Amino acid sequence: MHIQHVVTQRVTFRTNRAGVLGLFLLLWLTACHNAPPAGQIPAVVVDESTVRDHRVGPPGPLRLSDTQWGQLNGEPCGGNHFLAYELTISASGMVESATLLPYTGSCNFVPHSPNPPPVVMARLKQAEDLIRAQRFVPWEIDGHPARVLVRTSLALAPPERFGPPRPFPALTDVPDFSMTLARRGCEGRCPVYSVTVAGDGTVTYKGFAYVAVQGSQRDHISTLASMELLDRFRQANFLAALPSYSGAYDGGYNVLTLQMGEKRYEVVDESGLEVGLPDAIFNLEEAMDKSTQSARWVKGK
Repeated sequence: MHIQHVVTQRVTFRTNRAGVLGLFLLLWLTACHNAPPAGQIPAVVVDESTVRDHRVGPPGPLRLSDTQWGQLNGEPCGGNHFLAYELTISASGMVESATLLPYTGSCNFVPHSPNPPPVVMARLKQAEDLIRAQRFVPWEIDGHPARVLVRTSLALAPPERFGPPRPFPALTDVPDFSMTLARRGCEGRCPVYSVTVAGDGTVTYKGFAYVAVQGSQRDHISTLASMELLDRFRQANFLAALPSYSGAYDGGYNVLTLQMGEKRYEVVDESGLEVGLPDAIFNLEEAMDKSTQSARWVKGK
């Protein structure tokens, strides 16, 4: 009995030792895989809240068919309509690597697979192509462009939805025009403000709540920049958009308005991509912010 006990202990020790060695080997291989090439400076971890300010055009989203969208929403934990990634971005603003993070799903207290639902798993190659196609204005550390490590996400969405087609007037035929983005808040502490660009380049900002600068501010961009922004509305097929994209969830209440002479066109974005808001119109919101540099008033930059 004593001998058998000793032998069992020895076997157990050898097994545990092999397990420990295997664990060390796995950690070593992981470290080697994640380590930067020789001579390359390690990436600096930056806050994901800075991604929007650095990204040159938002990615995606990954558009699913109506059938696939229904399948996704039918999954027990398929309610989170995005894929989370960890990106290594070079000092020149290119995506060096993209690592898919575990899928959290919409089940907070129910065990579920870390992988996305099967309908999304089948599209992972396309999702990675979209996330890798992004370009960024380089982050600067101590005044120099730096490699950074940041987390971001790729939205999942159903097909785009448009209303009846409407012809867009030739830009030279527009006597006067203006474009307005009004962000009217959400259930949280979303900034509440509006920014308007007139045809002559006059920029008018009005800050109401959760912004760095409240009240009115005025600035000016070139007439050419104003015309280019109007052309983006034309390219986005803005006049054929539905008047409202809502009904899924409160993603923030944003309103885009285009005034052309006496004609006024308005698109309400409340549930956005979740209910088929077209990519180009979704991107107009960011274009309005960037062309007017609204962040200096909203965030205090």
